[in-house]
Amino acid sequence: MHSDQTRSRVLGFSLLETILAFSILVVVLISIYSVVFGGFKRQTLAETQYELTMMARAVLDEYVVTYPEMPREGIYKDMWVWTITEERVEGLRPTSMDAYFEFFEIKAQVGLADAPQGTLQTLSTIVARRGPGL
Repeated sequence: MHSDQTRSRVLGFSLLETILAFSILVVVLISIYSVVFGGFKRQTLAETQYELTMMARAVLDEYVVTYPEMPREGIYKDMWVWTITEERVEGLRPTSMDAYFEFFEIKAQVGLADAPQGTLQTLSTIVARRGPGL
């Protein structure tokens, strides 16, 4: 028969084994947490980019349709900040109609009012307007 000391050593875990198992469990749980949290963070960032893009598209379309009545900058619902810039474009594809039309690149830049400056989305389009020949 085994003595009592021998039996207790065989049946239980040592303190070192318990600490090692707990350490491995902690490392695995931290890894899982960082993967899940990173996924949520990327999803939130993607949703924000999508919303900024849709707002920029809406501002750009509204400006093109209502030109020249719409202001070139504004704030919508204290959440969205937007700016429109316009620049004349020369020499896209020279044609005989150039005397009748002028081309402009219109850029809409949209951001969140409370976000850092780097959180901006810019969309642009080129439009033709009646030129001085008409």
